Amino acid sequence: MKDLNKIHFLSASDRVNYGDLLFAIVFGEVAKKKKIDSKIYYYGIVKSNLSYFGGYPTNSYGELHQNLKKMGGTVVVGGGDVFFADWETLYSYISPLFVRLMKYKFIRRVNARLKITDALLQKKNVLLPFTPGTFEFESSKQVQIVYNGVGGTFNKNNPSDFNVKIVDRLKSSCHISVRDNRTLKSLKEFGISSILSPDSAVIMSDFYPVEELEKKINLNPDSIPEKYFFVQFGYNKSPENFKETALLIEELARIHEAKIILCPIGLALKHEDDVELMKMEKYSSNFQFVMPNNIFDIMWLISNAKAYMGTSLHGALTAQSYGVPFFSLNKKIKKADSYFKTWCPEIGHGCIDFNDLGTIDEKLKNWDYLKAEEYLKEQKALVYRNFDEIFKKVG
Repeated sequence: MKDLNKIHFLSASDRVNYGDLLFAIVFGEVAKKKKIDSKIYYYGIVKSNLSYFGGYPTNSYGELHQNLKKMGGTVVVGGGDVFFADWETLYSYISPLFVRLMKYKFIRRVNARLKITDALLQKKNVLLPFTPGTFEFESSKQVQIVYNGVGGTFNKNNPSDFNVKIVDRLKSSCHISVRDNRTLKSLKEFGISSILSPDSAVIMSDFYPVEELEKKINLNPDSIPEKYFFVQFGYNKSPENFKETALLIEELARIHEAKIILCPIGLALKHEDDVELMKMEKYSSNFQFVMPNNIFDIMWLISNAKAYMGTSLHGALTAQSYGVPFFSLNKKIKKADSYFKTWCPEIGHGCIDFNDLGTIDEKLKNWDYLKAEEYLKEQKALVYRNFDEIFKKVG
């Protein structure tokens, strides 16, 4: 087991996206709490240092190959909707130049025909960055792969031989935990055994209680109204009718004599919550746009809100962790809809469409705080149990 006690934590924490940054942070905190005697290395697709925003610096995928070859170890794929995401999609969240180039129809056509980006981005022919097979890493040492509360589903429209390749890679892992029934069912259909475990973000309040967050925030608390709702949505997830949505949100604020804080959670390319929310701010003097300086600003704002409403799964999970009522917006976002139907069937309600925002007042009046607390306690226990299983594999 000596080779396996080096932990190589792999996640999408090389981009300024609140949820993606949380995976490494929570993993590190749990490892410290449990006094895990293992060296932990953190990786993304590229080398990055987002410590200014509260994230962990990451080594590149190339360095992951080098370190596994040199020392072996356990690769922990750290959560998120990462199953089956390809190199091109993931790189488009990181590189502005790549995104600009792919806007040209000619370049897209040439790329589709010659698979240029596949050749350039795939690190030593790893098919999918967050669904690797142990056999894709060249090493004379022991290597194993575990998955920590991940999400994503097979695309049945893929060529069958491509899905067979994915199955081979998943079957080479030694532990797969998935975060919702949708993912569990998809894997089962392809003969992959996995266990259900809630997203690790729900335990964040154990490590960052509200009184501790106040020491970590960079925003000015005096600039924030005493009573407010936290609202968020992002690129391609925003309402079709901004004016109608603004009126519904403003009416909710009026009923509760509260303000509306519009705060971006996803700032990476193709997420760009800030662009969408600044559009919304113009519709009412009750709306206040707040740009976070770090992830703790976001945590603190949500933990002190009267309720959370947004398209970010991890925004809702933050609210859940701090006992704040949460309402996921936009039914088209399957991962959030599936997640809360899996774990909070009596209070999560799945997702709410923007044109149904008027129902939130009644839902808020009937919010079952005791049931929410019960769900949270159960889910935290399951997350820690899953971590115990992962750390047993490390040995």
